[in-house]
Amino acid sequence: MKRIFTPPTRLQGWDAICDQKSQDLFNAIAIDGSKENLLACLKITCKRYYTRISKLVKADLIKRVRGKYGLTAFGKVVYGVQLSLGEALNNLSKLKSLDTLNPYHEVQITDRTKVADSLIVDDKIKHILLQPEIS
Repeated sequence: MKRIFTPPTRLQGWDAICDQKSQDLFNAIAIDGSKENLLACLKITCKRYYTRISKLVKADLIKRVRGKYGLTAFGKVVYGVQLSLGEALNNLSKLKSLDTLNPYHEVQITDRTKVADSLIVDDKIKHILLQPEIS
């Protein structure tokens, strides 16, 4: 009997990586998915390991291919967003500086671009900051 694919809910995706050990496992799989390395890095029991692996698989974040876990296409997107969020947190003080300069859209777009270019190094964050405001 063929298994019917049901997409994971938003909650399943979030729940799969919400605690620190699961997030560490997800990140470790993104880097190297061999079981020996994963168990050694995380220092968790086999039961907890397989419980977390099961949640990541059910959320369609990872899959197993030839005995090694790897990210799915959805998992790669989630991992990329997670990296971008980390970069934003690393630049939080700079982002707050931009907020003080632009409280009510009074700063011209060219001035805003210059300030963002001088403060922010990450191109993804700059691109997000320089998009037109959504009303």
